[in-house]
Amino acid sequence: MKNKEKYASEIIEIACSGNAVSVSKVTGKPIACEKNNCANCYRCNDFLLCDKERLKEWAELDHIEKPVISKRDRAFFGVYWHRNKLYN
Repeated sequence: MKNKEKYASEIIEIACSGNAVSVSKVTGKPIACEKNNCANCYRCNDFLLCDKERLKEWAELDHIEKPVISKRDRAFFGVYWHRNKLYN
């Protein structure tokens, strides 16, 4: 599934409200341009200028779900890390 398919309703809602579509580098989700800082916008290039081509590139990328680590897994990795720290 591509980003444009995953976030279609959010993109339409932002565009219909009269705002430009921006993509947060932090969350990877589309938000209104006025609510995002240019430094945190995927559309902005190295000179902090908006680039429509970058938005098209993002829209065509495959959507990747961020993995969620459970509380149990975190506890396991914490013990594992602690043991390695003691023996190394």
